[in-house]
Amino acid sequence: MRNRRMQNTDYPAATFSTRRFFRRPLMKCAIVSGIFASGMACFACVAIGQLTPSAGPSTQDSIARILETKPAAAGATEEEVRQWLRSLSDTDYTKRNWASAQLRKYPSISVPIAVQDLSEQNGEALDRCLSFLGEVISDSTSPYSSVAFNELKRLAQRTDGSRSVQISQTFNTFRITFGEQTWKRISKLCPEPRREFFSRAALMPFPNPLEINALFEGTAADLEGLDQVTWIRFARLEGPKIDRDVLRAVLKLPQLNHLQIVNAPITAKDLAVLKDGPDLNVLELMYLPIDDEILSVVQEIPVWGALWIFGSKISPAGGDELVRVLNDVKVDILKGAYLGVKSLSNSLQVESVEVGSAAEEAMIRKGDRITSLNGIKLENFEHLRRELGKFAPLENVTLELERIQKNLKRQLEESDQNEPLFIREKITVEVTLGRRSS
Repeated sequence: MRNRRMQNTDYPAATFSTRRFFRRPLMKCAIVSGIFASGMACFACVAIGQLTPSAGPSTQDSIARILETKPAAAGATEEEVRQWLRSLSDTDYTKRNWASAQLRKYPSISVPIAVQDLSEQNGEALDRCLSFLGEVISDSTSPYSSVAFNELKRLAQRTDGSRSVQISQTFNTFRITFGEQTWKRISKLCPEPRREFFSRAALMPFPNPLEINALFEGTAADLEGLDQVTWIRFARLEGPKIDRDVLRAVLKLPQLNHLQIVNAPITAKDLAVLKDGPDLNVLELMYLPIDDEILSVVQEIPVWGALWIFGSKISPAGGDELVRVLNDVKVDILKGAYLGVKSLSNSLQVESVEVGSAAEEAMIRKGDRITSLNGIKLENFEHLRRELGKFAPLENVTLELERIQKNLKRQLEESDQNEPLFIREKITVEVTLGRRSS
């Protein structure tokens, strides 16, 4: 009884069951081990909280400072952003990560300040700043993507040492992505895309063409970024929405070598912007309000293959002078009359007749052979095209045709059975020439 009372006195908080467990050697060891482990864990926590490394503040102190920092408001201030940018080079890894996250959280104010301070960054701070701008550029839904990209492009063109090289490498990494995003965005503004276009007298296929016409749902500002679209070689600009700013934006296509401008309010002064564009193999100007004034502009336009001017107000003397000045370029100046037939270049046989054209109105048919125009004997379709080019829309011409018809003599009973079933009949038609519509 005395021993039992002593146990109660020594362990006043212990229950009867607990005292029973202590009587077992194995249970005693287990509980003692648990108490020891708990004590060591507490000791470790205390020790971590008390240690202060000489290299900088501890992780716990960093977290405490971050928690004490007031969260940025919805419209973060410029000073807050600059503080985040300074924190990108902090010795504390946690604070650097937090600063990067803050920049991403408030791109509207962070992007312009980040690009402004980019040239002052070094080391990991520069890496983090470039990474932030790269994420903004890669986000096609971000309204700041173009701002970040254009500034990065500007800084990449500088040559002031290793920092410029690093910026240039980052820019080259994101330029392809930015170009693809630009092309997708512009393609949505150009409905009903085509892949085939008339180039002079032939219907030609063009891979990845850019067509801006009356259905275009944007402005010149929406064409920003075309300088990074490197796979487009052909562009057609048509309709009243084409102006000098649109033309200037399209000329930023780095690989453009074939350009058509059709039915647009573009003057010779507007065409002067072509001199700052890429080298063109073919330039086609159709139904533009241009006259002899273009002679003072065209010499500066980088066209090396062919210049085709169709339906202009250039005088015959002006056309001759243009041919003389551009003696190393194939120049065609035609008044703009359009018949509306298609044929092989070395043939005169009509392969097809365009619906609604002057040829259809004159009842010219597929299979007809056009032999002369206003008494001039034709050699091939190219010759016909050049003769038609001497006329303006709504002028009248006389065409002589050969049409395959059934031989009526062969259908008579008393006729010679050696007569051919079909013969070529000569037909003369009067045609009021039209205007190309597409």
